[in-house]
Amino acid sequence: MNINAKSKVQVEEEGVCYAWLTSCGIEICYEFPFDMGDDFLVEFMDVLEDIFCD
Repeated sequence: MNINAKSKVQVEEEGVCYAWLTSCGIEICYEFPFDMGDDFLVEFMDVLEDIFCD
C-alpha cells in the first residue's frame, strides 16, 4: 500500500472531492457523490499507482 497524500474537501451539495499524489508526482482528483471509506481510498491509490507509475 502506498499513500503519499490523501485529502478530502467537502464540496457544497455536490459531493466529496478527493486528491491523491502518486509516487511518480502525478496529482489526481476525483469527486464522489458521498464520503468514501478509508479502505476504498487505499485500494484506489494502489490502482492509480498501477495506472500512472508503472
